[in-house]
Amino acid sequence: MRLVNQLTLASLLVLVASTALASSEVVEKLRQSMIDNDVGAFGQLLDSGEIDVSDFASNPDLYEVACVATYKGASEFLDRLLEYGLDPSTEDPERSPYRFSLLVCAERANGVEAFVKLVDAGARTDIVLCNPCTTRTPETLVERVLGHPEMFVKITDQRHLTASEMSNIGRNIGNSYYRGTYNDQPLNEFYADFLRERGIDVTPKGPYKPE
Repeated sequence: MRLVNQLTLASLLVLVASTALASSEVVEKLRQSMIDNDVGAFGQLLDSGEIDVSDFASNPDLYEVACVATYKGASEFLDRLLEYGLDPSTEDPERSPYRFSLLVCAERANGVEAFVKLVDAGARTDIVLCNPCTTRTPETLVERVLGHPEMFVKITDQRHLTASEMSNIGRNIGNSYYRGTYNDQPLNEFYADFLRERGIDVTPKGPYKPE
């Protein structure tokens, strides 16, 4: 009986090792198909059955593939992942603040199209970018996207912001000047007007003026 158990255990270990190897090979093939801009090959690899869609939330290398799919010019790969069943709220298994969720990946890469697709697919926008959170005022996704007004508008079209989120926005635009405009309005003024319309008085920081 002990010999049988040992053989069974050995067989399981071989199976696990071969599965891990196959996953590693598939990840490399997924990466290469993106480099080659071959959406067809990418889709065939997903459909091969060698990767479970839940693996994107537990395997850092697979998560990186999904993260890169949010970059500019990669929208077809993101479409294929969402069709495959990828959870648009998937978060980085390593909890990096720079790619904490797929929405953060899109924000970091200025992937507005991907950001909109993920929100439309049901991605959570009411997240803080830390786990565990050790600061008194952890950064929220809404704060992270203040440099990208189209992303901000997409979030606020989807839901009402919390009092804490609006307070944090007020603090941010009071301390920092965001370059750029939205609908011909300086960003800080755009965000200040957003808050004022909701009963929050704020004085936004203006551009630097040398004395």
